[in-house]
Amino acid sequence: MKRKIGIILTIAVLILWGIRYTEINHGLTAHWEFPRTDHQMNETVTEYGKAGYLSFHMVSQPGCSITVNRARLFESGDYLADNEISPDVLPVISNRYLELNVTFSNTGDDVCDIHPIGLHLIGSNWFSQVNQLMTALVNPLFRDDLDYFSEGQELTIQIPKGKSETLRLVYSLNSYNFLSQTWDHLDQEEMWLLVTMQPEQHRIVLKLSDE
Repeated sequence: MKRKIGIILTIAVLILWGIRYTEINHGLTAHWEFPRTDHQMNETVTEYGKAGYLSFHMVSQPGCSITVNRARLFESGDYLADNEISPDVLPVISNRYLELNVTFSNTGDDVCDIHPIGLHLIGSNWFSQVNQLMTALVNPLFRDDLDYFSEGQELTIQIPKGKSETLRLVYSLNSYNFLSQTWDHLDQEEMWLLVTMQPEQHRIVLKLSDE
């Protein structure tokens, strides 16, 4: 009887572990189901706006291209101070922030609608999505709409035909989402910006800069 109870408890623990693993790595296990191409920083990725190509959350941006110009990692106190952001305006302060300097270009025939929420930052066993309020705070383009984004509304950018827009996208990183060894050496971690999910995966390899 005790053996049966032990087996049942073991199975229950494995099931709970599986559920937790899936929650933590949501989406990551699916990253490798489609053909994958890695791009470099300062390379323009036109597949971002290719017809039928979808990013995370099934977002499509026909006619858009994306280029990552720079990637930097900050401790939260330094980042808030550098950008003159008061902690009082933030509902939550992350341990660290990763900022990407990104250029979006419209090479299509219509207005290009950019949805940064579909651009996920991924590592070997972790991911993060755009912190929309922080992104709004550091980009003058959104300064007049801060109340809108503080209420959790989706951040979008419209780019006219033939135009480009360079933005700073901010990602929140917290130690409790990482293995301790990964967190302690995060500046050495392999990471990518996941640009499209399907029918092909296109990722941009990120190299952190101090400047």
